[in-house]
Amino acid sequence: MSPSPRWREGLARLLLSGLSVLLALLVSEAFFTLLLHRPALLRPLPANLRAHVRNYYLNHDRDLVQADPEGARYDRDLAYTLRPGRFRFVNREFDVELQINHQGLRDTEEALSGPDVIVLGDSFAMGWGVAQEQAFPQRLASLTGLKVLNAGVPSYGTAREVRLLERLDASGLRILLLQYDENDYGENESLERHGGRLPIRTREQYQATVRRQQRERAYFPLKHTFGILGGLLRRESSALDVPLPGERHEARAFLSALGASPLVQRPDLAVLVFELNPAGRPDPGFPNALREAVRDPALPVALQRLHVLDFTPLLHDEHYFDLDDHLNPAGHELVARELARALARLGALP
Repeated sequence: MSPSPRWREGLARLLLSGLSVLLALLVSEAFFTLLLHRPALLRPLPANLRAHVRNYYLNHDRDLVQADPEGARYDRDLAYTLRPGRFRFVNREFDVELQINHQGLRDTEEALSGPDVIVLGDSFAMGWGVAQEQAFPQRLASLTGLKVLNAGVPSYGTAREVRLLERLDASGLRILLLQYDENDYGENESLERHGGRLPIRTREQYQATVRRQQRERAYFPLKHTFGILGGLLRRESSALDVPLPGERHEARAFLSALGASPLVQRPDLAVLVFELNPAGRPDPGFPNALREAVRDPALPVALQRLHVLDFTPLLHDEHYFDLDDHLNPAGHELVARELARALARLGALP
């Protein structure tokens, strides 16, 4: 018995609907793929869509050098350092080479020997996405004639930065520049909560993080569409929506982590602190809270002498990548020049 005309008509409509949905999904995937390949196209789009595309890239598409076996290695005291040698670091908006010295830092071997200035920080200080000579520590060296060591390591908080400082040659150190990021708080608070003993991931835990990151980046058909549209439909929170602790708590945890370093107590050492946050998070709250906190007479004298800089009024959208939330070359140049001016005001230049 042959199918009835009504049944054939229903089947045809069903197939047509399925093809229409598939075509819409393919068009959507092509559209989001284009945005990821040409992030400048995001600029005229609605802010909500821009935020979700960026959030998808940050959480499901971006390569993290600290979780890439070619770019990082396990360290029992710091969880990881960058892997010595040369490494090509590629993401949607950049393709740069990382040149890493034996201490796991993005700088030359020569810079390790008695630098005038050490820059501690995270991926902003390392120069995420920019050429080595464009990173603000290297630009600062060129602008001032000082010997500057770039000791920035992605995702380090103040607690690990201070621990890293203990490994470095401070025989010629006159200036310590410390770049803070709001993400540092979790690590600093953990140090405080554990009585000055920072919990460090085991090798197995670190390797599990690496495997998870590699799985997250793996592409499958329609991944971009499901990831971005799914986030929109679920109203998935972006990195910009994460609640932050009160700035006073941040400042207290920061000073507690920094104060653990005997080197910081040196009376001849100038320490400058400044905050660099991801794109979309300009907030003078931490610098203001830190300026207030260092007025406390109960603090060690060395901490009361901290110099606090505020880049909030200076950094704007044009200083960041369109998709990635890090500073672009123009942003690094601005930071380097402002730091040079700050050192000139302190009389710290040759």
